[in-house]
Amino acid sequence: MKAVDRHSRMAGFMAVFLAMGTVLASRFSFSFTAEKFRLYVVLMISYIWIGILLLYARKFYDLYVFEPLSFVSAIYIAVFIVKPLIDLRAGHMIEHGVDVSGGGVKATLILLLGYTCLYIGYYLTYDASNMNVLEYLPLVKEAPEYEPLSLYLVWGFSFSMCLLCMFSQGLSIRYIFTLGKVGEVTVSESNTALLFLSNFVVVMISAWMLILFRTKNIAGKVVITVLETIYLIMRNSRWLMLVLMLSPITYYFVKRRRRPRGLYLLLVGLTGLVVFAWMQANRGILATGGAVQGWGEEGLTIAKLAAPFESDLNTYRAFFSMVTRFPSRYGYLMGGSYLYIFILFIPRALWKGKPDNPIRAIIEHSLNGRARISGTAVSNIGEIYANFGVAGCAFIMFLIGRILAWLKRFYQSYRDDDLILYSVMYPLLFQWTARGNFSGNFYVTIFALLPFFFKKYLLRKTRVQAGRDQKNGYTGVRGTGRIERSRAGAAQRIHTDL
Repeated sequence: MKAVDRHSRMAGFMAVFLAMGTVLASRFSFSFTAEKFRLYVVLMISYIWIGILLLYARKFYDLYVFEPLSFVSAIYIAVFIVKPLIDLRAGHMIEHGVDVSGGGVKATLILLLGYTCLYIGYYLTYDASNMNVLEYLPLVKEAPEYEPLSLYLVWGFSFSMCLLCMFSQGLSIRYIFTLGKVGEVTVSESNTALLFLSNFVVVMISAWMLILFRTKNIAGKVVITVLETIYLIMRNSRWLMLVLMLSPITYYFVKRRRRPRGLYLLLVGLTGLVVFAWMQANRGILATGGAVQGWGEEGLTIAKLAAPFESDLNTYRAFFSMVTRFPSRYGYLMGGSYLYIFILFIPRALWKGKPDNPIRAIIEHSLNGRARISGTAVSNIGEIYANFGVAGCAFIMFLIGRILAWLKRFYQSYRDDDLILYSVMYPLLFQWTARGNFSGNFYVTIFALLPFFFKKYLLRKTRVQAGRDQKNGYTGVRGTGRIERSRAGAAQRIHTDL
């Protein structure tokens, strides 16, 4: 029966691959110039090559939808193949007045090289005896529930830091919690002195996940979920909303060792798309101090649904233009944007003359000053190329594959806490892949891990105290207010008194 299910899933995977390939192939136009035709051919070859690699992984390694390679591959296909093919046919390969199609062939070939290296790194030391078949993974052990007070304190502190960051930018507490309906607001996004406090949002999400699945108080879970959602709406950060939405879904399936049905994935995808489109529709309103609205007079339209794709999947454009200017006009940064991790963590409130992130210089050199000011993003492979060139893309993408293989071990674990940690890290891969900002993503990840480090510290402290109690003749659990003498300890005490 299991073999039949595997063959059925494989057939479904191939059907989706062929259907999507047919749709992408239809983007061809006889009006293409020779340059655009070459780009079209290279994009289609890239889709076929990546698809073959994924089909191989699906057949021989039982590739799972919630493992790192699946998500990262979907992002690369969407950003560097699907979106460019859509824009190529529509003639929209323009970013801030710059036609980026000229570098498309070179950039796509570099991506193909980098992805292949990532794939090799991911499966380099694959052990066939540890087959990634969910049916053979160990069942998750039900861990004891935590004392919720410490987790709520972590969540509350993080939430307070996030609010303080918003206050520093001119938003009042009434404005935030009424979704902009009432309250004072003086929009001042240029004030970045306390911007580092916004990193606590991922601490808040990680603590929320631990509270959600490791404590009992339903009322408390509902309250913090509502407050957290309000904050993310007012911050209008779609990638953070993605983490909030996808983390519990990931945990649900990896804990139960189950595969989601195609219909379920489709419904989740459509729901997420509607939420992100609604946030995109309100982005400009919130940026000017307005109140959260619905869909406007026109209501929900196809154009509004497609808006998130234009905003979040267009990072290929900076990379396409980048390869025509690096290194012919600008030298490689040789790790400059990576070394910024030693500067980024210093608040501007303490360092008024803090240098700007080199990512902004990469954007300006790849496109122009307008792109730098508007906050245009670049993908991770774009940042790698701007720092180290083609050879660097091959080597670092290989290392990324090794890191993803290491991350995969967490969802294969039987420990509940490992699965919760993995469920938070999994959606963060979107930011790591689609948005190349190593220093920023590095600290986002570190902050996301803080609740787990804190929990591990408390657990170790509890074990040390339990060892001391056992040595001194105590049993029971400290912190409950009921510490009792053991019989041996009590007997020893009576003998001493006599």
